[in-house]
Formats: sequence, C-alpha cells, structure tokens
Amino acid sequence: MVNQPPKRNGCHWLPHEDGYLCKHYPHIGCRACADWLRRSLRATYERASSLGLRVLHKQTGRPAIWTDRQEQLVRHMVHAIAAETGYSETAVVSRIRRIYRAGGFKHDAESDDRQADSW
Repeated sequence: MVNQPPKRNGCHWLPHEDGYLCKHYPHIGCRACADWLRRSLRATYERASSLGLRVLHKQTGRPAIWTDRQEQLVRHMVHAIAAETGYSETAVVSRIRRIYRAGGFKHDAESDDRQADSW
C-alpha cells in the first residue's frame, strides 16, 4: 500500500485524519476512507457523522439525503409488494436485501412480465 498510516484501532482521531475525512469522505465514501485510514467501517462512519459529513450523490453532487416524500414512496411500495405477495413487510424488506446482495437490481422487462404472470 502506498504510504498508508499504521492501523489505529481504538485510538483517538488525529487532526490530519479528520482533515482527510473532510476532504475525501463526501466524494469517495466510507469504505475507501476507512481503508486508507486503516480504521473500521463503523469507526469511520461514526467519525464522519460526528463531523457532519455526508456522501455526495454521484450525479448531482448534492448530499445523498432522501426527502420525506421519497421515504414515504418506499414505504408505500414495500406495503404494496407485501399485500400483493401475501408476505409481511419485514419479509419483503429481507428479500430486497437478499436480492441486492446477490447482484443488485438489473431491470429486465421480459423477466418482469414472466414474474408478474406467475403471481
């Protein structure tokens, strides 16, 4: 690794580490900063949060903050999927996480049509 600091588990944050987070966290995110600083993801996220830092949306350059309306839409969609499939909302969210971890959500209109017909 190129000129990285030694791993610092459990140590107080140093001013140059805060400076690195302030400069890079909004653009490269938690994992990249944690790797570079040799801190855990949790420690890095918590420190960035305490500094008021947020990751910027890649396309707009604005903080990636969901509006109340957007969150309401997600809740509504989870509820609708649960009602349609007969599963609980918790089961729907669990399945969404599993699908995402397995490779994400690639839109395939033909597959969508076949799936909808099988319900």
